[in-house]
Amino acid sequence: MPELSIEISVLSQAAAAAHDLLTKHKLSHAFFGGFALVTLEQPSRTTKDVDVEIAKSWSLFGTSSTLLDKVKAAFKSEEAFLVIEGTREDALRVIWNKTVGVDVFMREGRMPRSVVELPVALPHDTTTDSTPEPRLLPFFKPTDLLVEKRVDLAKAKKRLNSEEIDAAKNNYPHMATILNALADE
Repeated sequence: MPELSIEISVLSQAAAAAHDLLTKHKLSHAFFGGFALVTLEQPSRTTKDVDVEIAKSWSLFGTSSTLLDKVKAAFKSEEAFLVIEGTREDALRVIWNKTVGVDVFMREGRMPRSVVELPVALPHDTTTDSTPEPRLLPFFKPTDLLVEKRVDLAKAKKRLNSEEIDAAKNNYPHMATILNALADE
């Protein structure tokens, strides 16, 4: 059965809404995962949700639940988001406009030191009959995306599959040596 995917313009709207909310609440963040790969125009990649990592801030001086509480309160303050209560202290699931899942992570040491801003296209607005300008949103750099994928796979005791490695080599030929090393692990 094929995996469900959502149009990139709808995912982009959800990401832009999450970005605006997180920026408003002064929470440093960056997008990664399938949405980032689709935005980087990786051929044949689809996704059904948006993943965002929030940097742990020294200004909070508390436990991870302090940050989790702040993030929950931020998302609950916006009508467009529905917070799904869970048991994790380093992640939160929210739903944007009853259509798109946004997975919000607050994991120790997982936010890259620097990010890249990439344009995301927003859909045509039928109420004003106009197409908004693309928005610049913060994303993990391609190298950090691969590292993140590898860390997740290692925790799940899985390996990168050959399709993912071949797609990455085609998109990032300068990283072929690194990708071959990851494949051999």
